[in-house]
Order: sequence, then C-alpha cells, then structure tokens
Amino acid sequence: MRIVTKITAGLLLLAAVGCREMPTVTVGGGRTLAKAGGATLDEQELGRALPAGLTGDDSVAFAELYVRKWIGKQLKLSEAERLFSASADDIEAKVEAYRQSLLIRKLDQFYVDERIDTTFTEEDIAAYYNAHKAEFKLDRPLVKGRIVRFPVNHRQSFKLRELVKASSADRLQDLADICAKNDFELKEFAEWTPWSDFAANLPLRQGMASEQLIRPGEVQQLRDNESHYYFFVTEVAGSGQTAPLETRRATIRRILFNLRQAEVIRSHEEELVDAALAEGEAKIYGNRNN
Repeated sequence: MRIVTKITAGLLLLAAVGCREMPTVTVGGGRTLAKAGGATLDEQELGRALPAGLTGDDSVAFAELYVRKWIGKQLKLSEAERLFSASADDIEAKVEAYRQSLLIRKLDQFYVDERIDTTFTEEDIAAYYNAHKAEFKLDRPLVKGRIVRFPVNHRQSFKLRELVKASSADRLQDLADICAKNDFELKEFAEWTPWSDFAANLPLRQGMASEQLIRPGEVQQLRDNESHYYFFVTEVAGSGQTAPLETRRATIRRILFNLRQAEVIRSHEEELVDAALAEGEAKIYGNRNN
C-alpha cells in the first residue's frame, strides 16, 4: 500500500504564523497545514509548538522544520503499523503496562514527597555503618598527612623536618608561617585522600612501589633536581580495610533515603489493600477471613 503525502496550501500561512498573527480558530480546528498517513496537522497545533519569542525568519524556519518532522513521524507510524500489525496486541499491552507504571510511579512519588523524613542523624548514619561494615571495604589505601616542598639549599631543613610531624595547633601554625615567609609549598591533606592523589605530589621514580612509602608517623624525604620534599602520613586506612565513616557518609545518606522511600511506598500500598478489603472494595477468594 502506497502512502500518499499531501502538504496543503495552508503552508502559505506560515509567514503569518511567524509573526504570531494566528487567525481565530475554535478548539480542535484551524486551517490544515499538512496531511500524512491519514492524520492532519492544523495551524492551531503548530501555534502551540511555536516557541514563545520566536519571530520573523526564525519562526518561519521553525514552522517549516516542524511540519517536515511531523510528516516524517506520521509516515513512520504508518509504516510501523503496516509492518507490525500482527503484533499490535502485544504493542498495545506494552503501552498500557507503561502507562500504568507511569501512573503508579507518580502516585508513589506523591506520597514519598508528602511523608518521607529526610533528616538523618549522626546516630542513624553510624548505626547503619556499624551494621554493614563488610560492605565498605576499601579497594585502595587512603591517607591523611602533609607535604612540604622547599629548595635544596635551605639551611634550616632540620627545623622544618621537626615541624612537619607536629600535631599541636601552635606548631602547625609555625610550619605554615615558615612556609609562607620563605615561599615554600605546603600541602595539607586533612581529609581522607587516596594515596595515589597524595603521591602524585612527590617526585617518585618510574617503577617505584609507592605504597611502600606509606609509613604513618615517620617523616620521609625525597628530592628532585631543584627541591627537597618532606612528607608525613598521619593516618592510613589500607586497602581491604573498612573505609573510614567520614568517607561513606554521603553514600549512607543515599542508602537511608532509599530505604525510607521504599518503606513509604510499601506502607501506603498496605494501607490501600487493608482498607479496600475491610470496606469490601476488594476480595481475595478462598481466603477464610473473607
């Protein structure tokens, strides 16, 4: 069966559409702009599709492109119906299943937005973490620490070395002041950081097994042609160990939210079923209680 496409003389009205000078039409009416595959496109539908603020040549170009795309869509639908008419029932069933799924999802979201508690206390987070530590194993080491980079000819390197391993706020401030005064590079890793990111700031030789340098509590030194590097690892969480809680807070919040969301949906569904059975709007046949 040959599909005949007809673009009517109504396309001459596109210039008027481009100026937003649409003729007065009744709902569902308007002059016909195009026909394809047994469907028609009228100027009212085109007017609804036209973006606000589009004028002149731009609106005319948009209208012409819209009409062509509309025709293409109708032709593809007609071809699909012709080729796959034998599976029409299956397609209708899938469309209906998808429609129902969208409606239920919208209803679920309505009750989630209305009922869910999005406040998660530190106790909530810690309780989940402690109950599921096996799920939070590290696949790479994490460290905290600091690195100081300074010229090879610096004469007070011993003092600098002592300050790098300091733990008191006053001594760490002394370290920051010396680095700022002498234009040394000081990098603090106060948050848990992948060792690979920490080590990227060091002049490691190619092939060096860098993880052997993870020695917490020990000031270590490397150098390149221009600089010395003192680095100090204050804490380490090794590969295969349980990840520190601080690194998993955001993940646990998402998990707790999803659990509460699922509980809201389950609870609402149970309420619906129980109420319908109690009021006789639903019945389970063969149930001794009904």
